[in-house]
Amino acid sequence: MGAVVDDQIELRGRELTLGAGLADAIHDLTAAASALLDDEFPVADPARATSAEALLRQLWDRTVAALTGAAPERLAALIGLLDRIRSAEREIADLRARTARTCSARCGRPWAACTTPPRSTNC
Repeated sequence: MGAVVDDQIELRGRELTLGAGLADAIHDLTAAASALLDDEFPVADPARATSAEALLRQLWDRTVAALTGAAPERLAALIGLLDRIRSAEREIADLRARTARTCSARCGRPWAACTTPPRSTNC
């Protein structure tokens, strides 16, 4: 997945919204998982962090389950998918940490207490 940097990070209420780059990467990952696992994985809103995290957990569980009894020629693809899932999870975690630091630096409160986007001067 590789260090997707988004300029469109924001908070809606207290929900962290992913930027277009990371949301698109998760969408692409979901399409790849759907093809590899021969299943559809709908997500309500891949731009919302909680929704994306729930989807990634589901993808992880299904991919791990597919490893059991998988033909040797599928193992590399399944393990690669697991790597992409973990990478996306790390990027969301990093985004949460950056958002927390930004809000905390502006207003001295944890980001969950902020009601405005962290780039706002009214944090």
